[in-house]
Amino acid sequence: MPVWADLTPQEQCVLFAAAESSLLYELLAEWSPDLDWDQQSPLPYIPELAAAITSLANAGLINAYLDGSDTPLPAERVAEAIADPNTWGIDYEQRHRVELTTTAAGGEVLGTASDVYSFRNR
Repeated sequence: MPVWADLTPQEQCVLFAAAESSLLYELLAEWSPDLDWDQQSPLPYIPELAAAITSLANAGLINAYLDGSDTPLPAERVAEAIADPNTWGIDYEQRHRVELTTTAAGGEVLGTASDVYSFRNR
């Protein structure tokens, strides 16, 4: 099992956000908290964060839930669910909501962090 330091900054951010049961637009806010969405679009950050979500889901460290379901998406469906920019809530038109949570294994990895905000030091 990896430790916090083994994760990319994007994976660290995703795991941290998942520990707080975040929606995708909340993840974007964690990744770039000072970004004014009225001045600059967060769209360029989506591909790298989506790749991190997919990686962590495949590793069994996070779960993704679609539209308030009580059942997490199978890891192989996560990439499809987050591929639609509207699930990220950027333009306030979320057709579907994707919520991220940590698994027990993800919680163990998070527990190895000496600074859970280290991803902001990129």
